[in-house]
Amino acid sequence: FEEINYETRVHFDKKFLDNKISLNSFAGVNRRDAEFHRLSAATSGGLVVPGLYNISNSTDPAQVTEFDSRKRVNSVFGSVSLGYDDFAYLTFTGRNDWSSSLAEDNLSFFYPSINGSFVFSKFIEADWLSFGKIRGGYAEVGSDSDPYTLITAFGASIPFLGDVPFSTSNTSQNPNLEPEFKNSYEVGLEMAFLQNRISIDLTYYNEETTN
Repeated sequence: FEEINYETRVHFDKKFLDNKISLNSFAGVNRRDAEFHRLSAATSGGLVVPGLYNISNSTDPAQVTEFDSRKRVNSVFGSVSLGYDDFAYLTFTGRNDWSSSLAEDNLSFFYPSINGSFVFSKFIEADWLSFGKIRGGYAEVGSDSDPYTLITAFGASIPFLGDVPFSTSNTSQNPNLEPEFKNSYEVGLEMAFLQNRISIDLTYYNEETTN
């Protein structure tokens, strides 16, 4: 198995209005090439000479199988994160993939996210409260499939009387395969008390997967 990634990013970070507003951003492109190659052999019908574990010691013609797969995913992605006076933050991300393992009409898919947080303890003067923040977010994550799941093809079996029998798979492939999406949202609360001696972190989230 071999996977090669080619990636380029451009970053831009800056602060405005006497450093009260911060901007952290980047954009990039990625190409991922994955290859898998397998060559295997097994005896058939048992061994001619017991205890001699060798492919050539097969009673019937040995079964040799070979499998090769290639897959490519091209991507563009980016992120923009804004902060205000160290108490309010907002982040947007987006990514678009083009996968060779999906149907031609569905090979391009986009998935974004948005996350925000607010440090409310900055506006509460109390000895018992050391830190307090609420947060929330929504995200979509897209994914493709393994290679060669679009077309039902023939597979070769063990030769019989000099002929190679072919058969179809027990699984019917889908020529209109779409990308899978996981949609999720969450809200959370972080608080610390008594000079950070006691802390809590509560999160509620929900995930739903489609296709």
